[in-house]
Amino acid sequence: MPESGVRRCHSCGSALPEDIDICPWCGATVFISGEAPPPVRRIHTFYGLEIFHVQAKKPVIVDDEPRGFEVEWRLLLARPQLKAAPIFILERDGLVSPGRPEAALKALDKADLARILEELPRRKRKRLIKIIEDEWGVDVDEENLEEALRPFIFQSVPRLRDPEEALKGVDWRSYVERLACWKPGKPEPLVKVHMAKLLEPPATVSYTHLTLPTN
Repeated sequence: MPESGVRRCHSCGSALPEDIDICPWCGATVFISGEAPPPVRRIHTFYGLEIFHVQAKKPVIVDDEPRGFEVEWRLLLARPQLKAAPIFILERDGLVSPGRPEAALKALDKADLARILEELPRRKRKRLIKIIEDEWGVDVDEENLEEALRPFIFQSVPRLRDPEEALKGVDWRSYVERLACWKPGKPEPLVKVHMAKLLEPPATVSYTHLTLPTN
């Protein structure tokens, strides 16, 4: 486990200051931070996003009829800005799409990346490498392909790191009080009535002439 507040190179383990984005010892750009991560991940918005490859499962045929055509994963090509060099996003859960060009991301581990590269058709794999070399201006070492491509391929993940822990950290009493009294000066009896009504399920009835006596 890295020390608190210290960034280390994921490749060689060197300690790095916050203002350095490339490891001076090995040239890597993947780092590990010792600081506790916030409960909500950073959301990235993309200027352009297109489907690069769809990996479909083999159809299951029963009584000469296909049961369905399922998709195992998709690889998306995303540009953070107009004409910017692209990154690739592995997508499994519908968290990001061309119609929803924003997502929380994390780096792929080597096992997942090796599987993706193995399952990609040979022409698509060559095209992916060529895009990275041409647009990022790097030479991809094909003998160490997973490590060379790791800074450019990410996975979409839920925005909350740990939903249970995030909900535990919310001050629910203050949250409910703000719902019942969203502006100062509201009479205290009326606040209590509204707090009680927060527990009621929503009803499709309009009480346009409802009067609540508060004294």
